[in-house]
Amino acid sequence: MHVFSLWGPRGELKIQDIRDNILLFEFEDCLDLEHVLELEPWSYNKHLEVFQRTLVAKAAPSLDYSCSSFWIQIHNVPAHLLTTETSDSVGRMLGRVLQVADPE
Repeated sequence: MHVFSLWGPRGELKIQDIRDNILLFEFEDCLDLEHVLELEPWSYNKHLEVFQRTLVAKAAPSLDYSCSSFWIQIHNVPAHLLTTETSDSVGRMLGRVLQVADPE
């Protein structure tokens, strides 16, 4: 099963092989695109899939695919340190923090 079959797009989805491991996904419905990007990260065959948004297909090969969003979980944190501030601090040690879940 391909990862894109899990997306269940409402509109048409076109996929074009651009070159060396770069695929261009064209979503007919912009809400389908937003859904896919919002639910990152995605993997296929145990490989992380990295997405970049572009309006110009020719630009796809020159985009930077070296970074991706991903979720982390922190375990065995003492209850008194289970705060948004602690989560944010640990996350910043790993990279840029996009969102911290409410510990409650």
